[in-house]
Amino acid sequence: MYRRPRLTSFTRIDEEGSRIFKVVKELGKNDWVHLACHGLLNRKKPFESAFALRDGHFTEFAYLSACHTTVGDEKSLDKMIHLASAMQFAGFRSVIGTMWAVDDGEANKITSTFYRYMVDESGRLDHTRAAFALNKTMKSVDVPFDQRILYIHLGA
Repeated sequence: MYRRPRLTSFTRIDEEGSRIFKVVKELGKNDWVHLACHGLLNRKKPFESAFALRDGHFTEFAYLSACHTTVGDEKSLDKMIHLASAMQFAGFRSVIGTMWAVDDGEANKITSTFYRYMVDESGRLDHTRAAFALNKTMKSVDVPFDQRILYIHLGA
């Protein structure tokens, strides 16, 4: 007999709570995301597509600190669908991904340095700084070369 597995825990964000800050905070604490909201497609400017939340459009940024997030099917190079591009199709205009396996310890150094560069002059995280932040991080972080060159930025 098949028994449906139980969810161990989840965070539900409704109505007033569906704000960008809250969604970003919960994304960091959960393994799954289920967005039941309006999607806004912009055919002329695809990177302007977004998820509609209470206080604005959620288009920000995805940092995939996992192995092989930008590796697609080597037999279909013209159809490069991988985790990072899937995040873009889902509405994230800016994505950081990796081309091969990451070392956990080195990834922690890279990630903490990266987010320091993502902060703008007002002290807020700014997704438009992703390419700049990745570039500055890789020039300044003390990690082996093979761990620095595997990170890429996709998007705007």
